[in-house]
Amino acid sequence: MDAVEMHGVNGKVVIITGSGKGIGKGMALHLGKGGAQIVVADWKDELMAQTCAELSELGITNHGVVCDIQPARSDRRDGHANDRTLRSSRRVDQQRPDVSPVVAIAE
Repeated sequence: MDAVEMHGVNGKVVIITGSGKGIGKGMALHLGKGGAQIVVADWKDELMAQTCAELSELGITNHGVVCDIQPARSDRRDGHANDRTLRSSRRVDQQRPDVSPVVAIAE
């Protein structure tokens, strides 16, 4: 079974917080290879930009959003990621609040 069949994300817009490195980055690459459009959301500009570049090199549609979902560190919550995604992709169908990484999938 490949990533497309396993996750059913082909053609969906997926927001992944914490996708600048680690598990979140791995999820971004995996789901992007499965046909999802990826929104790379991270609180560090340089990590977000690096993941976006890697996705672009693979031909995966993506864009980056700088945000921090930890309230103690920032007033830039994941709501900004949703707002920016709605402006560019015009949809967010599902969001799963969780500890980082957070994944939201749109159809």
